[in-house]
Amino acid sequence: MKYKQIKKLENIYNESWRHNKPIYYSREFVQFLKDEVERKTWFEKICNFSGNVLKVGMSQEKKDNLQKELDFCNLDVEPSSVYSAFIISLFATVAFVLSLVVFSSLILPSFTGTTVGNFLPHIILASILGGGFSFYILIYPHMRVKKLRVESSSELVLAILYMAIGLKHVPNLENAVTFAAVNLKGALGKDLRKLLWDVHTGKYHNIEDGLHDFSVKWKTENEEFSESIDLLRSSIMRPGKAGQDAIDQAVKVILEGNKERMEKYARELKNPISIIHALGIMLPVMTLILFPVIAIFLPDIIKGYMLAGVYDIILPFTIFILMKNILDKRPYSFSSPDIIDHPKASKRGWFAFEKGKSKVQIPLSPITIFLIGIISLPGILILLESPTSMTTKVFAALVVFWGVIIGIVFHTYMSSNKNKKIRKDIIEIEREFGTATFILGHLLGSGQPFEVCLEKLTGKIKDQKIHGLFSRILYVMRNMGVTLKEAIFNKDFGVIKYYPSRLIKNVLRITVESTTKGMVITASTLVAVSDYIKNIKDVDEYLKKILEDTLSSLKMLSSMLVPLTCGVVVGMSSLLIMILVYVAGVVTSLPTEGIGEVPFFGSLTMEKVMPIEIFIFVVGGYMIEMLILLSIFSVRLEYGNDWIETEYNIAVNLIRGGIIFTMSFLLVYFIFGGMISFA
Repeated sequence: MKYKQIKKLENIYNESWRHNKPIYYSREFVQFLKDEVERKTWFEKICNFSGNVLKVGMSQEKKDNLQKELDFCNLDVEPSSVYSAFIISLFATVAFVLSLVVFSSLILPSFTGTTVGNFLPHIILASILGGGFSFYILIYPHMRVKKLRVESSSELVLAILYMAIGLKHVPNLENAVTFAAVNLKGALGKDLRKLLWDVHTGKYHNIEDGLHDFSVKWKTENEEFSESIDLLRSSIMRPGKAGQDAIDQAVKVILEGNKERMEKYARELKNPISIIHALGIMLPVMTLILFPVIAIFLPDIIKGYMLAGVYDIILPFTIFILMKNILDKRPYSFSSPDIIDHPKASKRGWFAFEKGKSKVQIPLSPITIFLIGIISLPGILILLESPTSMTTKVFAALVVFWGVIIGIVFHTYMSSNKNKKIRKDIIEIEREFGTATFILGHLLGSGQPFEVCLEKLTGKIKDQKIHGLFSRILYVMRNMGVTLKEAIFNKDFGVIKYYPSRLIKNVLRITVESTTKGMVITASTLVAVSDYIKNIKDVDEYLKKILEDTLSSLKMLSSMLVPLTCGVVVGMSSLLIMILVYVAGVVTSLPTEGIGEVPFFGSLTMEKVMPIEIFIFVVGGYMIEMLILLSIFSVRLEYGNDWIETEYNIAVNLIRGGIIFTMSFLLVYFIFGGMISFA
């Protein structure tokens, strides 16, 4: 869901809650659901149009399988319309390509003299793009299912948690589902909002029927999630303690299932990581060192752009596909807190600072481009002058290399560093929040006023980060004379704006609502919620622990092995070039009387070998790509889709990798190269 839609939904929820009106019956909320459901994607528009133009028959088995994928993605499209769109787009491609052939063979030559052969690359490109788009339409539902599965992975546990908290607070399924649907911003949240809309429009008689179909839909993707949904449904029918036990069991089932899936996933990671190691390190080492020799023997075939194409495009793309397939199979994880609404946080790709009482944000992209240009310019100018000294070429190429490194590091570090510190505090507060709510629940169980219990709580947790949250609430209540609700959620001075955690915000909302029903009910609600939070955090720590070995090997790759290997490879390649030229010089200086000129070596000069700067650019570019890919991969494994941690890791790995690459290359070049020069 886009940021504007997220803010709109939050505003509707906040307004309904502020006026004590159930959002489920809010006119604005129902309109939001209607707009979201009726908003058509490009795929739906193309397929529906094509289905009206061309009717295509298909086997029942294919139709049923495709219908399941379309239903899972909530795409309002007939299966036959997908094939209609595929056929029409394919025919359109063929017609366009034929028109290009006719134009280039009959019309264009008479005006420009250009032949079909000259226009052939454009024809091939049009064929590839058109055919690729047609095929993409055909496989789009399947790709969409995989994408939704990955996007939903971080919300499965939270969905059960929010519904469980909602049911503990008010034993009403509409309230629980709405509570989860409003607070989940990804694909699963949209799925739940679609369910609510279907209930509103009468597709289902009640929410129980809708949840049953929702459970069946997700059963093939995740049995534990489906079982947890069924337990939450059944809790309404069970009286008293049995209903509460069913809610607790639902949370337990989803967490235990998560642990088992992650254990299996961690065991299966060893082979893919070995393949990444082989493709990312062993293959470049074995092939790049030999490339100068091959280029010398086959100068008309082996060119610099071929080396760049293989190592900077094909190989990184292959590794990217492998990493993506591994991440697509990753079990669901826990999403990191979204800090975008924090007063001091910046948007992605921007840097924020305070000017007086206001926050100023500046875009980093223009500065990044300027930095890369201004740092790289001296090296580029030197290389354009075609210097004869190999050492001059080396340092000029390294200047360009470092211009790119510094630009990327500047962008990622400035975008993420401040946000990382804010998010780190929020995560630590979330970790302590379960214990704090447990203590507060027991204090409230004694029957004392909420403010007194809050004061005692702050005394018990004064050495923890969470102390700041509750002490601020107490301070605002006493000094401004406002209610608990105003102290936390007021637009102007509410404490919650400094703690942009959806989990904390929602638990505090339930706490405020519970206080109107008495301290005993508030106490029992908080104790139950604290147990859920503690169990989730324990499972989160356990999952990170079982991935520890895999993550440590990935960090070793990104922090040491990849940059060291790349630096040594460039150094050895430069030495090989120097040796070949040196040997050629020695051979050509020998007397040739009676034997003639020595083949190959007699004509070998520095101009005929591949320039060293090409090697530095190609291998340096490959190193940058690999470090970025490994940073993204390791962060996705450990934290899920966390852009702050990803950008920070990219910045750290690139600056460290750049230093290791440069030092290892220069050491090999000057130590062993000096020996060759001396000899």
